[in-house]
Amino acid sequence: MSLNLPTRRLASSAHSTLQSVSRPAPRPLILPLRPATQIRSKWNFGGLFGRRNNRGANDDLITGGQNLDDPKIRKRFAEQQQPQLSSSIFEEEVDEAVSDGKKGSKADMSQGSLKTPETTAWRLDPDPRARLRWERKKVIQMVHRNGRISRSERIAQTEKELAHKSPFLETSVKKLVHLARQIQGKPLDEALLQMSYSKKKMAREIKYQLEEARDKAVVMRGMGLGKAGKESEDSAKNSDKQIKIQTKDGQTLKIEDPTRLYVAQAWVGRGPWRAKSLDYKGRGRFGIIQSPSTND
Repeated sequence: MSLNLPTRRLASSAHSTLQSVSRPAPRPLILPLRPATQIRSKWNFGGLFGRRNNRGANDDLITGGQNLDDPKIRKRFAEQQQPQLSSSIFEEEVDEAVSDGKKGSKADMSQGSLKTPETTAWRLDPDPRARLRWERKKVIQMVHRNGRISRSERIAQTEKELAHKSPFLETSVKKLVHLARQIQGKPLDEALLQMSYSKKKMAREIKYQLEEARDKAVVMRGMGLGKAGKESEDSAKNSDKQIKIQTKDGQTLKIEDPTRLYVAQAWVGRGPWRAKSLDYKGRGRFGIIQSPSTND
C-alpha cells in the first residue's frame, strides 16, 4: 500500500504539528464576577446622540446623579435648590412675602366663589344679544295683541302646576289609556273615587300615583291649602261666590274653592318591552310574544 501526497503539503502539515507540540497549552482565564447595577432615568438622554454629550454631563452635574423619578427625591432636590436664608437678615422679609402671597390667593378664591352678577353671567346669560332679541320680539307681540293673553298664559300666571310621572307598569297602552281618559279634567277627589270603584287591574296603581302626586303638590308647591285654618262660617259666606266653568266635554262645573286640586291632563306613554318569547306554530312557523310596559 502506497500513499501519494505532494511534498509541499506533507512538509507544511508536519511543520504545523511540530509547532502545536512545542507550544504550551493555554490556561483558562477566570475573572471574578461582580454584580453590575444599571440605573436609567428619563431625565438623562445625553448618551443617545453625540451632540448632546456635554448637555447630559451638565444635567448629571446639576441633579447630582439622583433618580428624579421618585417623588420624594424630587421634592428633596427642589428644597435643596431653594436659597437657604436661615442665617440671613432677609429671612423675615421672605417669610412675610410668602405668607402675603398665600393670603392673596385665598382671597382670590373666596372672591371667585361669590355669586355676583359678574361671576354668574357666563352661566345665566351666556348670549346677551340673543336675550335682547328675544325680549324685543316678546314686546312686539304684546303690542300687536293689545295686552290680550292666551289661555295657557293666563293659567300659568294664576295657577300652580305639578307634572308627575309614574314608573313603567306591566300593562299596554291600549288598556291604560281608558283609565287616563277617565280621570282627566276631573277634581282630584272625584278621580280618586273613580279609581277606588273601578274594576280595572291598574286602577289601584293609578290611585296610588294620584295620591303621590297630591302629596308632592302640597309639600313642594303649597297647592291645595286654600281652606287650611278657615272656619265653616267663612265657607258659608263665600258660597255665593261660586264660579261656573265649562269643560272640554261640554259639562258645567261649579268651583267652590279655587285652590282645590284637579287633574288637568293625563297621557300615556309606551315603554320598553319587558320580555320576549317564541310562539311556536305548525309547519315550522313561529311568532314572537312581547310583554309591553306603559307609564302614566
